[in-house]
Amino acid sequence: MKRLFSLSLILLMPLLALAASLLQFTGDVLDEQTVELRWRVDSVQGVASFEVERSTDDEHYQLLGERVLVNGALEYSLLDHPGLNSAGGSRDRFTDIEQVYYYRLYYVLPSGGRLAAQSSPLAVSFQFSTVEATWGSIKAMFR
Repeated sequence: MKRLFSLSLILLMPLLALAASLLQFTGDVLDEQTVELRWRVDSVQGVASFEVERSTDDEHYQLLGERVLVNGALEYSLLDHPGLNSAGGSRDRFTDIEQVYYYRLYYVLPSGGRLAAQSSPLAVSFQFSTVEATWGSIKAMFR
């Protein structure tokens, strides 16, 4: 029994050291290519950095860029560019396409482990025009 308690304490120690709680996690569409993700925590004790993952179906997630390092502040942000390659494969080139992107935020611990910062993902509705993307491609050919 004493060994079980000791083992449990050792396994739970990283969780006890983490004093950070997510206060806010938001995403704002800035333009047809960019989403700004912002989050605020009440503490960064026990957190080495943050990681953000994105999905289009809320099942298959990919890591966005690099880790956002903790710098002692309580507010952080990251720019995502999901619209850069979205219009390229569209069959109907002159429509508006709406896509919902799902984002998950993770705390990265000094030991390298990860903990989910929130229980449900952040959903951001993103709309872009293939007309503008096509016109931009045509203009780029003549530069």
